[in-house]
Amino acid sequence: MKKRGKVYLMGMDQMVLPLTRYFAQEGSLPTIAKLLERSACNTALASFPSYTANNWPVIATGANTGTHGAFSWFIRMPDGQDVSSLTSLGINAEFIWEAAERQGIKSAVLHYPGTLPSRLKQGYIIDGNAGPAFGACPFELATAEAYTTDRSVESPSLKEIVLKPAAGWKGLPAGGPRPLETSIPVTAKNATDSQEWQVIVLGGPGGYDRVVVCKEKDLASAICDCRPGQWSGWAFVPFGGRTGTVRFKVTALSPDGRALKLYRSQMMPTTGFSDPDEIGAELIQAIGPYQEYVSMISDHGCSPINRKVYMETFLIDKGFLVLRDPTLPKTTFVSGWYDKIDWDKSRVWLHEGVFLDPFNIYINAEKGSAKYDQIQRDLIRELRTWVDPDTQQTVVAMALSKRDVQLIGLWGNQVGDVIVVLEGGYQMGRKDSPVTLEDNSGTVVSGHGRMIPTYETTYGTEKAIFTIAGPGIKRGYERPVDTLGPIKLLDVTPTLCHLLGIAPPAQSQGAIAHDLFEGHEMVRQRPDPTPEYAPIKHYKGWMQKHLYDYGILKEESVPC
Repeated sequence: MKKRGKVYLMGMDQMVLPLTRYFAQEGSLPTIAKLLERSACNTALASFPSYTANNWPVIATGANTGTHGAFSWFIRMPDGQDVSSLTSLGINAEFIWEAAERQGIKSAVLHYPGTLPSRLKQGYIIDGNAGPAFGACPFELATAEAYTTDRSVESPSLKEIVLKPAAGWKGLPAGGPRPLETSIPVTAKNATDSQEWQVIVLGGPGGYDRVVVCKEKDLASAICDCRPGQWSGWAFVPFGGRTGTVRFKVTALSPDGRALKLYRSQMMPTTGFSDPDEIGAELIQAIGPYQEYVSMISDHGCSPINRKVYMETFLIDKGFLVLRDPTLPKTTFVSGWYDKIDWDKSRVWLHEGVFLDPFNIYINAEKGSAKYDQIQRDLIRELRTWVDPDTQQTVVAMALSKRDVQLIGLWGNQVGDVIVVLEGGYQMGRKDSPVTLEDNSGTVVSGHGRMIPTYETTYGTEKAIFTIAGPGIKRGYERPVDTLGPIKLLDVTPTLCHLLGIAPPAQSQGAIAHDLFEGHEMVRQRPDPTPEYAPIKHYKGWMQKHLYDYGILKEESVPC
């Protein structure tokens, strides 16, 4: 039996090819620049909506969003529960690693969304949630934080500290400038587990050059010891009833002790983040503690946002959605949203804000009834004719019924009765707004998800990136989209399975991107000049005469 090779897939959230190439050429991404040189590198069309929740399953299953079922951030289960789409519980399709296991290949899946609880029998899943937002990892004990004496950026993870002469410390060394101290908060995932650690700044003849983080005001309780520009060693500390791993880096320390910038890593546990659990402990022993944030395919792109759309306000203004009290906040992010809807007067409704999908509109009428059909037609008409008075362009690129939304790969019980796809440059707003449209007031904003997936600007695009390199892969190749169409994220898993010599997952619906492989040319050019072919030389003229002169083509009919 021919020995199978190995495939490594690295995913990056929101990575776009134009900016990747720009920074690679600039010299900011030397490793990626080397990869681009030896790879076939392409933009890839994300499935709608072009965001995290549905496209990581698209990549790993090769199945359309309507098939794998993770249409939004939460999936409505048969018993009415809403489960996160970043778990495997609601993914209705086989992953590539599950298909590989069926065919005798063991896989290791690291920090891939939607993979826990594991459905593998022999492979390894490590941190299989991979929440895309900072602090979203359910396994971490504490998110990463930074501490600075000069806070110039507003961020919940950036804490301001004040250095002052040390007092009440034990075990301090003699000599050097007078030690300085401060305390730092360590914000735990579970608020009751949060701690406060002590920091001592020490130095020598040249000034301050050492930072020690301690549990108490005692050098003997040191957790980490670090110098400017260097990482400390890893420390294993009790935290919230478990053992957590942590290290620090001094990114700035002035010799006079006036300025200090200190970074603390994310604190992850030593157990409970992998399946089987023992593999996590083995990895920590072999290569060190696990960190969620490590750094090629991306799940979607990112492009400039010029205007914000407040769908709730639009529906209320048009009389489709009615609140019990018109003074109530017009946003699905308000607490108790369902209780604020006047269900007797509302023709449509939106899910509460946790679903993040105000483009998914539901009709408050019995499906199949004349009332349902009329509301659907009226709503689609209003959406399709919505014109932005400031830009004089339509706001909605597509407003589709649940039946018609199949053309963009959506179906099933997670899909609303009307789906809204915004024009490029527009994004759904989340706040309570008295207006339906608003610009970004001069701020630079980018986003993804609700707009048409083909939108592109000079450096921004809603399209993802798919780079592949290895034996038999064309170097420097980029698919000619005008002749072959774009690669789809749907095609990634079938292509990787082709490389492995295995059948794709059971629900896979994508295609093998054959044109990426050496010796396989897909582009054909029409002959120029057109060769003569006697049987059809005068066919066009004959057909026109046949249809028009003999009256076969009538205004009310279309032949064929």
